[in-house]
Amino acid sequence: MTNVVDLQETTLSRNSPQQRKMIAASIALLLSHYYVPDVSPELQKAQAKDWIDDLSEFGAELVAEACREWRRERNRRPTIADMRNVCTAITIRRDAELRPPAERYVRPVRPFVQPVAFRPNPNHEQMRREGRAISDEFARRHGFADIVAYEAAGGSVADVVKGIPSVEAAPDFTSAAEAVAAVTMRTIEASIQSAAGTTTLPAAA
Repeated sequence: MTNVVDLQETTLSRNSPQQRKMIAASIALLLSHYYVPDVSPELQKAQAKDWIDDLSEFGAELVAEACREWRRERNRRPTIADMRNVCTAITIRRDAELRPPAERYVRPVRPFVQPVAFRPNPNHEQMRREGRAISDEFARRHGFADIVAYEAAGGSVADVVKGIPSVEAAPDFTSAAEAVAAVTMRTIEASIQSAAGTTTLPAAA
């Protein structure tokens, strides 16, 4: 791990006259590829000092790489802020490459979440029983054994809400047979009486 003394020595070495000359050379070469405005020698010297002061913390080698990257990827004259951003990006990229592979691609571990067990609500069960009782009562009022028989005949549970049946109950075949038999007997009796010439009058009230 880099301590304070090592960091101070590194900073001092990057500010050495040799380092500053190399940074100035890299910047001057980069700027020569773009339009250079006419300024006085004094202003040129002051601008060069700003460039060196603001980039010396990165070192001559990294500034040279930043100049090369800018020259190959950009098509305009850079500013000091541009070059500082490029130098910072290169520094971050280098730090990431120096890390062990296990530290580069560590995926976050998702915490285990215990699933919540399903617990039936007793109120729901009570409502279900009451709804079934109401539906069965509706079906019985309209001639069916229960709501299941009503649905089997083509009805719908929605009819319970509306209170109007959409199907009719099947006829009571026993009662119908008895009614047919009674009508048949009356017909036979009437025929016999007609043939005998007698008429049966209705009983007095």
